[in-house]
Amino acid sequence: MVEHYEFGKIKIDGKEYERDVLILKDGSVKDWWRIEGHKLSLRDIDLLIKERPQAIVIGTGEGGVMEVGIEIVKAVINRGIDIVVEKTPVAVEKYNTLLKEGVVVSAGFHLTC
Repeated sequence: MVEHYEFGKIKIDGKEYERDVLILKDGSVKDWWRIEGHKLSLRDIDLLIKERPQAIVIGTGEGGVMEVGIEIVKAVINRGIDIVVEKTPVAVEKYNTLLKEGVVVSAGFHLTC
């Protein structure tokens, strides 16, 4: 569960992170480095896709600067995985809601711009 998000910081299960993160479907957290920083590629979420969750939530930053092309969305959906792409504050809320609903979900959160 994400307990708190603010620009540049996220608190997950009692631990604070100040770098972009991936949350795997088992709840473990990993640092998230993208190939092009503000442009998402399939390779950037390969770990999440391989897990085969029911849904993947992508937070594109507080201002939504990180680009997620329609080809990424289609590629995830074509693998039978739902995908949510929102600015990070909204994405965090959606992630928590899906968890509460019992959905098996993974996420990637860009914490800044």
